[in-house]
Amino acid sequence: MAAVTPADVRVYLPELTGTARDSVLSVLIARAEDRLARECGVYDPANPDADLGFEDQSVTLYLDGSGTRMLRLPYGPIQSIASIYDDPEREYNADDLVDAADYEIHHDHGPEVWLVDDSVHGAWYTGTRNIKITATLGYATIPSGIKAAVAMLAAHYYRLATPRAGASNMSATGQSVAFRDEAIPEAVWQALARHRRYDSGWG
Repeated sequence: MAAVTPADVRVYLPELTGTARDSVLSVLIARAEDRLARECGVYDPANPDADLGFEDQSVTLYLDGSGTRMLRLPYGPIQSIASIYDDPEREYNADDLVDAADYEIHHDHGPEVWLVDDSVHGAWYTGTRNIKITATLGYATIPSGIKAAVAMLAAHYYRLATPRAGASNMSATGQSVAFRDEAIPEAVWQALARHRRYDSGWG
């Protein structure tokens, strides 16, 4: 389900007084949400070409181990963890399964999984793609800041729409929209600020 509706976008487009352009707005909402989700580190390795969003979903990720007790995920929030395997040989057998009692979920400095002080596992092994984690990541309820950012960016895309040659085109139920992929407005970044990735983690 999209983060916002065409009605949410029309709040930022007072020139639109009816629903005649809602199918076009729906296309732009999908584009805007995908663009901003990627800025927040969201990705789905099982469906790399699919449009991305902020709604929670189950994903399986293969991550590098650091030799410490902390495992940082590329995006969040972490709603739940189904399983974690830690295997430098990357076979992920039953004896590589880390007991759920060994770790805790933290979000203080980004979406992280910490091994507890008295964990049997001790530390995540150092390696490349040695950790296989299946978890539900994303939002059960999408925050208002994200909704505002998506709606504003979709409105921005709508205003950029032109019929000029060479523009990218997308169709929606028989209608066509062409747009330029110009700079994202600062107001969108401000609305999204605390949900974006940063070099030391995720916020």
